[in-house]
Amino acid sequence: MSASAPQPGEAGLGGRTSILIDLNHATGIAHLFRPDGKYIEARVSEPAPDSPVVRAVHLLGLPYVVATTDRGEDIAIELPTRADPAPLRGRPVVYLDQQAWSKLALAKHEPERLRPDDERDAALWLIDLAENWSVVLPYSGGVLVETAHWSDYERRRRLAATIASLSRGWQMLDPLAVRAAEFEHVLAVDKARWSLPRVWTLAPGAWAQARGLSHRSGEGLPPEHALTVDSIASTLAALSSILDVEATPRTDPTGWAEHWAALAAHVAETSKPRHLTERAVHGAIVGDARAELARAANAVGCSVQAFDTWLRSASRQDLGTLPALGLAREVTYLKIVNSAAKWESNDLTDIFYLVQACGYADAVVGERGFVTLVQQAQRRLRRPVNAYKTLGALRASEVLRDARPRPPAPPE
Repeated sequence: MSASAPQPGEAGLGGRTSILIDLNHATGIAHLFRPDGKYIEARVSEPAPDSPVVRAVHLLGLPYVVATTDRGEDIAIELPTRADPAPLRGRPVVYLDQQAWSKLALAKHEPERLRPDDERDAALWLIDLAENWSVVLPYSGGVLVETAHWSDYERRRRLAATIASLSRGWQMLDPLAVRAAEFEHVLAVDKARWSLPRVWTLAPGAWAQARGLSHRSGEGLPPEHALTVDSIASTLAALSSILDVEATPRTDPTGWAEHWAALAAHVAETSKPRHLTERAVHGAIVGDARAELARAANAVGCSVQAFDTWLRSASRQDLGTLPALGLAREVTYLKIVNSAAKWESNDLTDIFYLVQACGYADAVVGERGFVTLVQQAQRRLRRPVNAYKTLGALRASEVLRDARPRPPAPPE
């Protein structure tokens, strides 16, 4: 084959006559092949010579890419389109916290270590559903962070490979972006225009959308191919972060747990009645989110007077209707009134990811303590209970009984 620069009348990178993208992640160079056997070379990312993901091959027109790791593992990653960044195709979404993901990793790599037997069987059942395109198992920023800091490389590598292969690139939208969208929705007059967020997505960098970590690799390409290149590059970067040999130190927020522990202690000492405690929790959450609420009000054109009236008269009821924030507020209240509960810095991860995921997923499997709180909160809010403490409980619930294989199909 020969390399050549685009000539007049020829298709450039992403042109209609191109049929295949072969991205070398180590060099950051993509080769785009044409039907005549020639290829065009372009840099689409910074070189990553030590990357655990070494290559990605995408046949243009197909809705997925195949990535290969440095150990020869092939990982299929679904791709978004401009028409649909979240092609669920009717598949149910099951959100797993890192503990539940760890059980899937054991079932795949060390099944003899996963006990009891019904939990191992449930893990293998869920793996089969995911591999057959019957369910979506998204990862989140919380799962990435909790995985990347493990110091035992081989154990982390097995977990990371499991997340990479079974998630297929599906992500949970950054919880800060979820919260911002919910604030806009609740403050907007036109609810259709300011709709609730699409929390489960293939959009590039969605897991860190609100933190400025997303990037664009496909600048200068036709829009559809730019989206494809962006999606490939951002997904490979996210997966490489947890497959990497070097662990990434975890930094927990300071002051957050102490803030809520102080409120819990005050409630316990003063024996506040329930309705006053609910008001105190609501006020604390609104106070913490005052800058986000102000941005949302400005975005949707809510006047200062209307916003002030809403805060004083309708905010408690309205925020309670929001899928994620309403549930998170109720869980926070339940933890506050439990005088025996301890507040830890990693509780923020559970509230922001696991609890908010329960507002949008078909099912969630996670840490027992917070799942118990979620179940209580959902009953208090008269919502369906969709949180489970074990994979076995998820299977026994039969919530996935209608899940059927729905693999991606190329556009006609």
